[in-house]
Amino acid sequence: MLTQSSAHLVWLSIGGAAMLSFRSAISNIVVIAPFLALSVAIASMLSETPWLMLPFLGLFTGIATYETATLKLGQFGLVSQVVTLDSFYAVMFAPDEFGWGVAATFGGAVIAYLLIAIFDQWVWPDPAEAQLLRALANAAEKNRKRLIDATRYFLAEAPGRA
Repeated sequence: MLTQSSAHLVWLSIGGAAMLSFRSAISNIVVIAPFLALSVAIASMLSETPWLMLPFLGLFTGIATYETATLKLGQFGLVSQVVTLDSFYAVMFAPDEFGWGVAATFGGAVIAYLLIAIFDQWVWPDPAEAQLLRALANAAEKNRKRLIDATRYFLAEAPGRA
């Protein structure tokens, strides 16, 4: 189950390069919460009809993957899909505890998103982004000056031209 590794899963899927703001972290948490709540209700209904579980998992995975690609959700769509699918698998392997597992997964996701946002914004912000923007601005300014000099050279009246 993901309950022990949900923070690790979120960190791996978001990756070290992506900066996560508090607004994005809170919106991700707000979106994951209803998915997990619905997954508990749907998984409990499907536990009474286990022959529907596999077709539902296939349908859910297909639709979620399509929507993630269509809406360009990227890693957040993957995290939402994996976290939601975990509750369905928990019904099969630990039917007496799947509600607690979903609650622990949600708690782990909340802690992980907030920790990532805190580290990205305050504790260890990425200075390379500011340096990259300065380097790009300097390169663009140098290219602008070269283009102006080249334009002046070719548009200048040469003594041998008529």
